[in-house]
Order: sequence, then C-alpha cells, then structure tokens
Amino acid sequence: MWLATVWLLSSASMIQAQNPAHLDFVKNTGRCACCNLRGAQLNNLTLESASMSGSNFTQANLSNTNLSKATLVGTNFAQATLTQTNFQAANLSRSSLVGANAQSSIFAETLLREARLDAARLDGASFVNANLEGANLSGASLRGANFSGANLEGANLRGANLQGANLEGANLTGTQLDQAILP
Repeated sequence: MWLATVWLLSSASMIQAQNPAHLDFVKNTGRCACCNLRGAQLNNLTLESASMSGSNFTQANLSNTNLSKATLVGTNFAQATLTQTNFQAANLSRSSLVGANAQSSIFAETLLREARLDAARLDGASFVNANLEGANLSGASLRGANFSGANLEGANLRGANLQGANLEGANLTGTQLDQAILP
C-alpha cells in the first residue's frame, strides 16, 4: 500500500499542467530554458528566434505558431499538436516529437539531427533542405511530405508511410527503409 501511494504521488507530479509563470514568461519574452509547458495553449503566437532548449511541451498546442529560427535543442514535443507550425531554420537537434501531430508544418532548413519523430503525423510537412541526419522517423506518417534536398543520412524510416512524398535530391545514404511505404 505504501509503495502504491508513493508511485501515485510521483506519477501525479510528472503529469502536472504547465507552470503558469513559465507560460507567461514564454509569451512575453520567447525565452525559457528547461520550462514545463506540458499541455500549454501556445497556438497562433509569434515566437521567432525563441530560446527554449530542454523545455517540456508534451501534449501542448502550438498550432499556427511561428518558431522559425528558434533554438529548441533537446526539447520535448511528444504528443503535441503542431499543425501548420513554422519551424523554418530552427534547431530541434535531439528533440522529441514522438506521436506529435505536425501535419502541414514547415521544417525547411531545420536542424533535426538525432531527433525522434517516430509515430508522428507529418503529412504534407516541408523538410526542404532540412538536416535529419540520424533522426528516427519509424512508423511516421509522411504522406505528401517534401524532402527535396534534405539530408536523411542514417535516418530510420522503418515502417514510415512516404506515399506521395518528394525525395528529389535527398541524401538517403545509410537510411533504413525496411517496411516503409515508398512514393
């Protein structure tokens, strides 16, 4: 019984909602390293050149938000809603977008080295000239995505759906495409 209570209390602290002070700080300054913004509503904002590396945006809504040129290294966007979000020229290296919905988002010229995008919905997203070296996109839905000129060297696309995707000029050296649905 005691162990169950400890586990329940520690689990509750892990799933708490965003920190209101962090939320206000981000909205006002676009800066907040290692902030807890889990479940936050940050849609339709302009956060260009924001610096929020290491922050937690799990299950947050950032739809239609401009995060171009943002520094988001090691940031957690797991299960976040990121539809039509602009990440152009941002740094998302080693970030997690596992299970995120980022349909029709812009990742052009974005650094996504060693990022986790497994099981993400990325249909219609633009990855033009993006660097996805060593990224994990296994099981991702990438229908109609544009990877022209992208670096996918060593990326994992096992089981990904690339139906209708544009891979023209993409570097696929060492890319894992087992069981992927190709264009």
